[in-house]
Amino acid sequence: MYVKNLSEYITQISNLNNNFRGGQLFFRGHRDRKFKAEPSVFREDRWKKNEREMLQRLLAMQPHDFSRDSSLFEWLARAQHYGLPTRLLDVTRNALVALFFACEDESDADPADGSNRGEIKERRSAGEVIVFLPDSVQVEFYDSKTVALLSSLASLSDTVRESIKDHLLNCREKVGRNQNIQSQESFDSALLEAFNKDKSVKAFVALARRQLPTLEDSIDPDTLTKIVAVIPRQLDVRISVQSAAFLLFGLFSPESERRKRFFLEDFSTQEIYISPKNKAGILSELGYIGISREYLFPSLENTATQIKNSLFA
Repeated sequence: MYVKNLSEYITQISNLNNNFRGGQLFFRGHRDRKFKAEPSVFREDRWKKNEREMLQRLLAMQPHDFSRDSSLFEWLARAQHYGLPTRLLDVTRNALVALFFACEDESDADPADGSNRGEIKERRSAGEVIVFLPDSVQVEFYDSKTVALLSSLASLSDTVRESIKDHLLNCREKVGRNQNIQSQESFDSALLEAFNKDKSVKAFVALARRQLPTLEDSIDPDTLTKIVAVIPRQLDVRISVQSAAFLLFGLFSPESERRKRFFLEDFSTQEIYISPKNKAGILSELGYIGISREYLFPSLENTATQIKNSLFA
């Protein structure tokens, strides 16, 4: 579904709010609709295989920058902020912020880059705003048990993580073939017991207790397959002005592991598209109501750029 202006976009968002009254919508803007809504650590094998090592190296080399953080999740959020691939996906609770990012092309983000404007215009792509629906993700705060468990996956080696994934798939298949299991309750109980017998799972529980000292010996395997929306503490001015939140991914990603999507069968989104020819007009409309790069990325440099390019135009 394409929108031509801010009014049409707000109408679409209002319709979604009415359809999911009482549920929290989360938004993500892509300047190119071909981009995947997937955490960066899943996008390249070298990052996925070295997730733990990358985070450890960053913490070791820049410990003071993480001194205010109270949990592994906040370490991940700060690492994400500075460009390290993580299992977090940036989203926002503000539909207008997402629309800004969907309309802002690379040439708009850096107007002094010296590129040929005609060539850039030809390369521009349709943007999109992805709306993550309330039925798709559960909302958690930064200090919840679920967030601590899922964040702890980043502290595992890739070998142990893959072992847990394979074990979970095998357990589901084995329990599902058991003809003595006649109800969902008995299936869940049998899966819980079988899953927690594995040595890799036991190692994960021991590791997760660093974040959750009161963690039980058994963990629900379904928890590790979730994608949850996390409301963070307002530790950074950008988090505040962008109404930022994060999608925290568990063991599976619906984009890159489609054969295992039955774990995420309820994960659904609604896409709203913006044609390249309408991006500039929508950015102007957003600027009239205060949604600009200067506002979303408050800094002396961005304020100077805004003055240079807008005030005396």
